[in-house]
Amino acid sequence: EQLALLTRLNSSNETKIAAIKADQQGLLRRIDGLAARMAKLEHRVDEIDSHVSELDARVSRLEDAFIRECLDLRRAPVLGADEFRVKESPDGWIADRFESKNLTLDLRLLLNSCTGDMTQRGLLIQLSLVTRDLDKDMSLYATFKGIRSGGTMSVLSRQELPVARPGYSVDGQVTEWFFPYDEIPDFSSPDRIALALVLTHDGEVLYTLPDRVLSCVFGQRVNCRWR
Repeated sequence: EQLALLTRLNSSNETKIAAIKADQQGLLRRIDGLAARMAKLEHRVDEIDSHVSELDARVSRLEDAFIRECLDLRRAPVLGADEFRVKESPDGWIADRFESKNLTLDLRLLLNSCTGDMTQRGLLIQLSLVTRDLDKDMSLYATFKGIRSGGTMSVLSRQELPVARPGYSVDGQVTEWFFPYDEIPDFSSPDRIALALVLTHDGEVLYTLPDRVLSCVFGQRVNCRWR
Protein backbone atom coordinates (compact mmCIF):
# COMPACT_ATOMS: atom_id res chain seq x y z
CA GLU A 1 0.00 0.00 0.00
CA GLN A 2 2.83 2.36 0.78
CA LEU A 3 4.47 1.60 -2.54
CA ALA A 4 1.17 2.18 -4.32
CA LEU A 5 0.77 5.52 -2.49
CA LEU A 6 4.31 6.57 -3.44
CA THR A 7 3.62 5.56 -7.04
CA ARG A 8 0.47 7.70 -7.13
CA LEU A 9 2.30 10.65 -5.55
CA ASN A 10 5.15 10.32 -8.03
CA SER A 11 2.72 10.17 -10.94
CA SER A 12 0.91 13.24 -9.61
CA ASN A 13 4.21 15.13 -9.20
CA GLU A 14 5.24 14.24 -12.76
CA THR A 15 1.92 15.66 -14.01
CA LYS A 16 2.47 18.84 -12.00
CA ILE A 17 6.06 19.11 -13.20
CA ALA A 18 4.90 18.71 -16.80
CA ALA A 19 2.29 21.44 -16.25
CA ILE A 20 4.91 23.70 -14.69
CA LYS A 21 7.24 23.11 -17.63
CA ALA A 22 4.41 23.90 -20.02
CA ASP A 23 3.72 27.14 -18.10
CA GLN A 24 7.44 27.98 -18.23
CA GLN A 25 7.47 27.50 -21.99
CA GLY A 26 4.45 29.81 -22.31
CA LEU A 27 6.14 32.41 -20.12
CA LEU A 28 9.35 32.14 -22.14
CA ARG A 29 7.39 32.70 -25.35
CA ARG A 30 5.70 35.75 -23.78
CA ILE A 31 9.09 37.06 -22.67
CA ASP A 32 10.46 36.64 -26.19
CA GLY A 33 7.39 38.43 -27.57
CA LEU A 34 7.75 41.28 -25.06
CA ALA A 35 11.47 41.57 -25.83
CA ALA A 36 10.69 41.84 -29.53
CA ARG A 37 8.01 44.50 -28.86
CA MET A 38 10.43 46.38 -26.59
CA ALA A 39 13.07 46.34 -29.32
CA LYS A 40 10.53 47.75 -31.77
CA LEU A 41 9.51 50.45 -29.27
CA GLU A 42 13.13 51.38 -28.61
CA HIS A 43 13.70 51.65 -32.34
CA ARG A 44 10.59 53.80 -32.63
CA VAL A 45 11.77 56.00 -29.74
CA ASP A 46 15.10 56.46 -31.53
CA GLU A 47 13.22 57.49 -34.68
CA ILE A 48 11.07 59.93 -32.64
CA ASP A 49 14.17 61.38 -30.94
CA SER A 50 15.76 61.89 -34.34
CA HIS A 51 12.57 63.53 -35.65
CA VAL A 52 12.32 65.77 -32.57
CA SER A 53 15.95 66.80 -32.98
CA GLU A 54 15.28 67.67 -36.61
CA LEU A 55 12.19 69.70 -35.64
CA ASP A 56 14.15 71.44 -32.89
CA ALA A 57 16.82 72.43 -35.40
CA ARG A 58 14.17 73.71 -37.85
CA VAL A 59 12.46 75.72 -35.08
CA SER A 60 15.81 77.20 -34.09
CA ARG A 61 16.42 78.26 -37.69
CA LEU A 62 12.98 79.87 -37.84
CA GLU A 63 13.55 81.66 -34.52
CA ASP A 64 16.87 82.96 -35.78
CA ALA A 65 15.14 84.22 -38.93
CA PHE A 66 12.50 86.03 -36.87
CA ILE A 67 15.02 87.40 -34.39
CA ARG A 68 17.26 88.75 -37.13
CA GLU A 69 15.02 91.83 -37.53
CA CYS A 70 15.46 92.67 -33.85
CA LEU A 71 19.16 91.94 -33.50
CA ASP A 72 20.04 95.62 -33.17
CA LEU A 73 17.67 95.86 -30.19
CA ARG A 74 19.20 93.03 -28.15
CA ARG A 75 21.12 95.61 -26.15
CA ALA A 76 18.46 98.31 -26.18
CA PRO A 77 18.98 100.62 -23.19
CA VAL A 78 15.23 100.88 -22.49
CA LEU A 79 12.98 97.99 -21.49
CA GLY A 80 9.21 98.17 -21.14
CA ALA A 81 7.25 96.85 -18.17
CA ASP A 82 6.77 93.56 -20.05
CA GLU A 83 10.41 93.50 -21.21
CA PHE A 84 9.76 95.03 -24.62
CA ARG A 85 12.97 96.23 -26.25
CA VAL A 86 12.74 99.92 -27.14
CA LYS A 87 15.04 101.72 -29.56
CA GLU A 88 14.75 105.46 -29.01
CA SER A 89 15.80 106.71 -32.43
CA PRO A 90 15.28 110.48 -32.98
CA ASP A 91 12.12 110.08 -35.08
CA GLY A 92 11.03 106.80 -33.53
CA TRP A 93 9.12 108.05 -30.48
CA ILE A 94 6.54 110.64 -29.49
CA ALA A 95 5.72 111.85 -25.97
CA ASP A 96 2.63 113.72 -24.83
CA ARG A 97 1.46 115.00 -21.45
CA PHE A 98 -2.02 116.02 -20.38
CA GLU A 99 -3.37 117.31 -17.08
CA SER A 100 -6.88 118.19 -15.93
CA LYS A 101 -8.90 118.24 -12.72
CA ASN A 102 -9.43 114.48 -12.80
CA LEU A 103 -6.49 113.19 -14.81
CA THR A 104 -2.73 113.40 -15.20
CA LEU A 105 -1.54 111.48 -18.24
CA ASP A 106 1.84 110.71 -19.77
CA LEU A 107 1.88 108.99 -23.14
CA ARG A 108 4.73 107.59 -25.22
CA LEU A 109 4.48 106.07 -28.68
CA LEU A 110 7.58 104.04 -29.55
CA LEU A 111 8.26 102.63 -33.01
CA ASN A 112 10.79 99.92 -33.87
CA SER A 113 10.27 98.14 -30.56
CA CYS A 114 10.60 94.38 -30.15
CA THR A 115 8.87 91.78 -28.04
CA GLY A 116 10.73 90.20 -25.14
CA ASP A 117 11.43 87.06 -27.19
CA MET A 118 12.83 89.25 -30.00
CA THR A 119 10.54 87.74 -32.66
CA GLN A 120 8.27 90.70 -33.55
CA ARG A 121 8.87 94.35 -34.26
CA GLY A 122 6.16 96.99 -33.98
CA LEU A 123 4.57 99.94 -32.20
CA LEU A 124 4.59 100.12 -28.40
CA ILE A 125 2.15 102.38 -26.53
CA GLN A 126 3.07 103.25 -22.94
CA LEU A 127 0.38 105.00 -20.91
CA SER A 128 0.88 106.33 -17.38
CA LEU A 129 -2.23 107.60 -15.56
CA VAL A 130 -3.02 109.28 -12.27
CA THR A 131 -6.78 109.60 -11.74
CA ARG A 132 -8.71 111.65 -9.22
CA ASP A 133 -12.36 110.97 -8.29
CA LEU A 134 -12.87 108.56 -11.20
CA ASP A 135 -14.49 105.21 -10.43
CA LYS A 136 -16.02 103.92 -13.69
CA ASP A 137 -14.72 101.78 -16.56
CA MET A 138 -11.99 103.37 -18.67
CA SER A 139 -10.96 102.54 -22.24
CA LEU A 140 -8.37 103.67 -24.74
CA TYR A 141 -9.52 103.59 -28.37
CA ALA A 142 -6.78 103.20 -30.98
CA THR A 143 -7.77 103.96 -34.58
CA PHE A 144 -5.43 103.14 -37.45
CA LYS A 145 -6.08 105.03 -40.68
CA GLY A 146 -4.59 104.48 -44.10
CA ILE A 147 -3.34 107.55 -45.98
CA ARG A 148 -3.60 107.34 -49.77
CA SER A 149 -2.14 109.61 -52.40
CA GLY A 150 -3.74 113.03 -52.19
CA GLY A 151 -4.00 112.81 -48.40
CA THR A 152 -7.32 110.93 -48.24
CA MET A 153 -7.78 108.74 -45.17
CA SER A 154 -9.68 105.52 -44.56
CA VAL A 155 -10.18 103.70 -41.26
CA LEU A 156 -8.29 100.40 -41.27
CA SER A 157 -8.89 99.27 -37.72
CA ARG A 158 -10.39 100.59 -34.48
CA GLN A 159 -9.57 98.77 -31.28
CA GLU A 160 -10.88 99.21 -27.76
CA LEU A 161 -8.09 98.72 -25.23
CA PRO A 162 -9.32 98.21 -21.66
CA VAL A 163 -7.81 100.36 -18.93
CA ALA A 164 -8.10 99.25 -15.32
CA ARG A 165 -11.00 100.80 -13.39
CA PRO A 166 -9.66 103.11 -10.63
CA GLY A 167 -10.01 101.52 -7.21
CA TYR A 168 -9.37 104.61 -5.08
CA SER A 169 -10.26 108.29 -5.14
CA VAL A 170 -6.65 108.95 -6.15
CA ASP A 171 -5.24 106.06 -8.20
CA GLY A 172 -2.44 105.39 -10.66
CA GLN A 173 -1.44 102.80 -13.24
CA VAL A 174 1.01 102.15 -16.06
CA THR A 175 -0.19 100.17 -19.08
CA GLU A 176 1.46 98.97 -22.28
CA TRP A 177 0.12 97.72 -25.60
CA PHE A 178 2.17 96.28 -28.43
CA PHE A 179 1.06 96.30 -32.10
CA PRO A 180 3.27 94.16 -34.39
CA TYR A 181 3.71 95.80 -37.79
CA ASP A 182 2.57 92.59 -39.48
CA GLU A 183 -0.78 92.78 -37.69
CA ILE A 184 -1.63 96.37 -38.64
CA PRO A 185 -4.20 95.94 -41.44
CA ASP A 186 -3.22 96.93 -44.98
CA PHE A 187 0.11 98.37 -43.90
CA SER A 188 1.91 98.18 -47.25
CA SER A 189 4.96 100.02 -48.54
CA PRO A 190 3.26 102.66 -50.75
CA ASP A 191 0.98 103.74 -47.91
CA ARG A 192 1.42 105.57 -44.69
CA ILE A 193 -0.51 104.92 -41.49
CA ALA A 194 -2.02 107.44 -39.09
CA LEU A 195 -2.82 106.62 -35.46
CA ALA A 196 -5.38 108.48 -33.34
CA LEU A 197 -6.07 107.81 -29.64
CA VAL A 198 -9.07 108.59 -27.43
CA LEU A 199 -9.26 107.89 -23.68
CA THR A 200 -12.73 107.63 -22.13
CA HIS A 201 -14.22 107.24 -18.66
CA ASP A 202 -17.73 105.78 -18.57
CA GLY A 203 -18.13 106.87 -22.20
CA GLU A 204 -16.97 110.45 -21.55
CA VAL A 205 -13.89 111.60 -23.48
CA LEU A 206 -11.03 112.58 -21.16
CA TYR A 207 -8.15 112.85 -23.62
CA THR A 208 -7.53 112.73 -27.38
CA LEU A 209 -4.40 112.46 -29.47
CA PRO A 210 -5.00 113.62 -33.08
CA ASP A 211 -3.68 111.65 -36.03
CA ARG A 212 0.01 110.85 -35.86
CA VAL A 213 1.50 109.65 -39.15
CA LEU A 214 4.09 106.89 -39.30
CA SER A 215 5.97 105.47 -42.27
CA CYS A 216 8.65 102.84 -42.78
CA VAL A 217 11.83 103.07 -44.82
CA PHE A 218 11.28 101.27 -48.12
CA GLY A 219 8.29 99.57 -46.57
CA GLN A 220 10.55 97.08 -44.77
CA ARG A 221 8.92 97.71 -41.38
CA VAL A 222 12.36 97.58 -39.80
CA ASN A 223 13.14 101.27 -39.43
CA CYS A 224 9.91 103.21 -39.09
CA ARG A 225 9.53 106.84 -38.04
CA TRP A 226 6.92 109.40 -37.04
CA ARG A 227 6.31 112.18 -39.52
